[in-house]
Amino acid sequence: MKYIYVFLLASIFFAVCTSIYIYEDHGHEHEEEYKGMIYRKDDVVVDALQSFKRDGREKVICYRESHRNFYVFILQLSFVIIALTTYGVVTQVRLGRRLGKTNKELAANKKELEEKNNNIMASIRYAERIQKAMMPTQKQVHEELGDAFVFMKPKDMVSGDFFWVGHRGANKILVAADCTGHGVPGAFLSSVGYHYLDEILNASADLAPNLILERMNDKLSAFLRRNSTQENEYEDGMEMTIAIVTPDLEVHFAGAKQQIVFVASGQLTEYKGDRITLGSGVGQAFSVGHHKLQAGDSLYLFSDGYQDQFGGPGTKKYSKAKLKALLASQAGRPAQEQMAEVAGAFKAWKGSEPQ
Repeated sequence: MKYIYVFLLASIFFAVCTSIYIYEDHGHEHEEEYKGMIYRKDDVVVDALQSFKRDGREKVICYRESHRNFYVFILQLSFVIIALTTYGVVTQVRLGRRLGKTNKELAANKKELEEKNNNIMASIRYAERIQKAMMPTQKQVHEELGDAFVFMKPKDMVSGDFFWVGHRGANKILVAADCTGHGVPGAFLSSVGYHYLDEILNASADLAPNLILERMNDKLSAFLRRNSTQENEYEDGMEMTIAIVTPDLEVHFAGAKQQIVFVASGQLTEYKGDRITLGSGVGQAFSVGHHKLQAGDSLYLFSDGYQDQFGGPGTKKYSKAKLKALLASQAGRPAQEQMAEVAGAFKAWKGSEPQ
């Protein structure tokens, strides 16, 4: 390539120097002009020139040198054009080779990324199946609670939220939990939380909901900080509501930064949990609440994902106030109709906004 540059520069230099010589107003000491022609002062031409001059004719501008200069200019212009064309062709060839190499590298990188993405998605799909297998099915929910529904819609394929439904003795137990983050990290923490909850409930069949939260908090705090060098190094944790329903419809409940809602005849009652995150440190104490259900009443446990969804006019959060109004409007309706209403309201509010 460097030889092309040298040739190009030499051609331009030659053209400039020649042009300076040609178009410089130099004299014609050894030439005579007549009728636009230039004649060298040799033996023949001198006699002709002298003869013409004696007739008194005036000298006129000569063009023979201009013609010669024009041919020289065309020659040097050709040099420049050839040099520029050669440079352009070589540049295009080199650029084409580089582009071809780059395209091959991009294609290889794309294929590698697609393979990695496929492997990651396959792993996440498998994790999704594991998480679904971990939690109760809708059939199990109906078997345990009767007329009930679960609306669970993860932001990603796997979720940082989880629920637990079962019984210990004659009592029904409902749990809703929200772990830090979402997606794969949240799903990891939800698996840990689900395991600890199972362990606590299987160890003691007659625990109050506040005591369950206290044991959950101690286990999570120890787990999250076992490798921590600073007390507040990690902000990971879990929010949870636990409700235990006795056969006479007495509800005992406790919450860690979550609430429980009761609806009776269209009137909604909310009980807020303690402002303590599970995993924030051992030795925390939780309070316990009580509520008496009547036939036809409903109770709801939920995380903050629904109320925090952006959408609607002005792209705002759905808000807890709208959610409570929605739940209050469902009083007396069968569970499956309520689920359809809850799912439809969420979809309509979200619109084209990301979840």
